[in-house]
Amino acid sequence: MKRLWLFVLFIAGALFLVTLTGIAPGGWVAIRIGRHEIELSLTSLLLFWIVGYILLLAAFGLLEFVLRLPGRITQAPGAIAARRGGTQLIRGMIEMSEGHWMRGEHRLVRFASRSPAPLLNYLLAARAAQLQRADDRRDRYLQKAYASTPQAELAILLTQAELQIAHHQLEQALATLKKLVDLHPEHRQSMRLLARTYAALSDWEALSQLWPRLKRLHCFSDDELRSLERTLGVGRLRLAAGTGSREMLVETFHGFRKSLRERPEVIVALIQELRRVGADRAAVEELAEVLPTAWSERWVIEFGHLANDLAPDLLDRAETWSEKHPDSAGLNYVFGLLYRRRGQHGKARAHFERSLALRPEPETTLALSEFLQELGDREGAGERAQIGLRLLLERRSETSLGQGGALPHHSNGTSHPNDSW
Repeated sequence: MKRLWLFVLFIAGALFLVTLTGIAPGGWVAIRIGRHEIELSLTSLLLFWIVGYILLLAAFGLLEFVLRLPGRITQAPGAIAARRGGTQLIRGMIEMSEGHWMRGEHRLVRFASRSPAPLLNYLLAARAAQLQRADDRRDRYLQKAYASTPQAELAILLTQAELQIAHHQLEQALATLKKLVDLHPEHRQSMRLLARTYAALSDWEALSQLWPRLKRLHCFSDDELRSLERTLGVGRLRLAAGTGSREMLVETFHGFRKSLRERPEVIVALIQELRRVGADRAAVEELAEVLPTAWSERWVIEFGHLANDLAPDLLDRAETWSEKHPDSAGLNYVFGLLYRRRGQHGKARAHFERSLALRPEPETTLALSEFLQELGDREGAGERAQIGLRLLLERRSETSLGQGGALPHHSNGTSHPNDSW
């Protein structure tokens, strides 16, 4: 900027002289200083003017250089050290990437004081110490990171929480994340980690209280949020079951939104927890309530086994489902079980055979064999038993191929009837 102004002054002065002299190019200019008079051609005057401008710039440059020289002399060692520290930072990162964690850690810590970014040195050293399971050194490096760059508290606490979670130090991570969320209540990544830590600790009450904020801040994608909601739903059912109250367990389940109540893992949790608190009948009834809107062959079979043992009177409700699902092999199998329990042998046999016609399964075949044995039809029972065992062996053979040749283990030598559905 100074040089620009000097150049402007130079041009303005030259134009001013030409205006004063009023002489055409090639004329003479007389400059009088006191009693002395200097005569110059206009060309010579302009030449001197240019040379003077150049000398003036050189003088200003020399003066600026002299004034800044002490500072440059003072800063030179620091600049050299900073460049070397930056080089060592890169080398330390490369060593860590190559799996040389100890060498990388030592290099990063050694040159941290000369690094242009000591925060990175200490954070990376903390990760290297973590990979060597040296938690004491890890925490010490994080403290040094904060001492070197206090304004990076968010990044440091977040790194500390992530490292603690990675080492399953969930209680320590929870304390770190609570502090982090108190300092930065709108920070999404902190909220994500806090939610996952609550889930890992099975603190369903705390996660329920955090849930509205997670949705408001959009901390998770839609798929992640639905998955976490299912986990929370199962957890809340287990929490309710811990009170031993069937009413609280059922009330908790019906407090879920409809789509959550129809999720398989939530239904499984409900049935398991109801049976755990001794409410077997309620388990069957709740499953019967869910089935019409969350139809599944698996749940139909589960309902049939529970109802056959605990609530055979629910056959009438099951019959209402046949209008919408007349070709359900599972439902016909259930009808066979329940009609057999009622002593209606003709209907039981018809539904067993209808189920086999729709889809031959070893469980249905063996159930029919046992039923025919009760009726005294030993020949038919033996024939069905052979078919059922063959189907069972074929399934196990297919399973063993899918699992690298390992046969599934069953302590009683037979598979559970639910396995096929």
